[in-house]
Amino acid sequence: MADPITWKPFQDAVASHLGMDTDAVQETTDIYKDLGLDSLGVVSLGMKLYAVFKIKVPMSAVSQIFTLGDMFRIINDHASE
Repeated sequence: MADPITWKPFQDAVASHLGMDTDAVQETTDIYKDLGLDSLGVVSLGMKLYAVFKIKVPMSAVSQIFTLGDMFRIINDHASE
């Protein structure tokens, strides 16, 4: 069971994976429109976040992710599993 994560480590991991400034990683950042990711890009980012935080998110949850805030909340929802 993993502990819930805070925004800053999440922000750092996303910025590192996507090669962007951490200040650009906001809860309202749209993964598809603002970052230009497709579903494979979202899965790749999810794999990176799993490597960092050891929190598994079911593939069925990917369809619920539209913003980085969505991803952050879903990861934390699954931290206790």
